[in-house]
Amino acid sequence: FFIIRCSSESYIVRGTSFNITSYSSDGYSVATLHEGALEARVNADIINLVPGEELRVDENTSTLSKHKVNVENSTNWITTSRLVFDDTPLRQVANRLARKYQVTITVQPELGNILYTGVNDDETIEEVLRLLEITSPVPLRFSHVDGNYYISKKEDAMNRLFMKLAFGFVVAAVLVAFP
Repeated sequence: FFIIRCSSESYIVRGTSFNITSYSSDGYSVATLHEGALEARVNADIINLVPGEELRVDENTSTLSKHKVNVENSTNWITTSRLVFDDTPLRQVANRLARKYQVTITVQPELGNILYTGVNDDETIEEVLRLLEITSPVPLRFSHVDGNYYISKKEDAMNRLFMKLAFGFVVAAVLVAFP
């Protein structure tokens, strides 16, 4: 056996085939077991994986989640340009897309945990972002400034109208109080 250490977790590998994705800038890691046995030690927790299981360790939210997956999806990036997302948080989707397209993608923090399921093959980054916008349960706005992409929550028309009315009311009140 051998041990792999990533951030706050370590993996004891016993005659196995697996994939681990862990970038320090992402704040999460994903371990997918294809064959054999894998024991993950995260802080005081010990999690054993069986073939076809994936462990997600999210350092930002201090959560662990283990679930069944199609193991081929964890290695598609090796032989193709295909990325497969299965209930993947938006910030993780953005990080993987940023690496694939060699761009910077910044996600508004409160949107980071929206889950996405889908496949990205050979679409352009603009096409992928448009698909995310269309399928999002929350209205999203994408902007592209100086080679950087930003994902934020789109304000609806009623919210903007309310904010304008409220601002106008405050200005009018100040003018009346202090002519």
